[in-house]
Amino acid sequence: MVWIRQEKGLTLIELLVSISILSLVLTIFYILFGQMSHFEKQNEESFKATHYGKIVLVELKNNPDQVPKQNKSYETFNDLNAPQVSAVEKDGTFKENKGLRLKLDVEKEQNANLWKITVRVINENGKEMAVTYGYIGGSTHE
Repeated sequence: MVWIRQEKGLTLIELLVSISILSLVLTIFYILFGQMSHFEKQNEESFKATHYGKIVLVELKNNPDQVPKQNKSYETFNDLNAPQVSAVEKDGTFKENKGLRLKLDVEKEQNANLWKITVRVINENGKEMAVTYGYIGGSTHE
């Protein structure tokens, strides 16, 4: 007599192995999506900081008389002997984003009647999020 065995279904071992593999795959996806979310947030913050920096630079290039022509760094604005920047409060925080603040460096270029304006956007932790620069013409008002 020959016994013919017909299997229908899965053994317990096969079920445990498949659940383990599925758990491993889901864990990897969870880690990857978490990292992608973190990088997306960082990129968005960097993009906003760059955008605000360019807004300031364009404003100062269009209105060069708003910048005192002195070799100096500025962290306060819209006051006597300080740059006039409509996008920031007096303490340098951006009106549209209180988590970012402005630092402005003004330097005279040698052998030229130009002033280099370096715009730095700094987050609330003190990390420099964006840097851009441009040049304006003008004489010294010292």
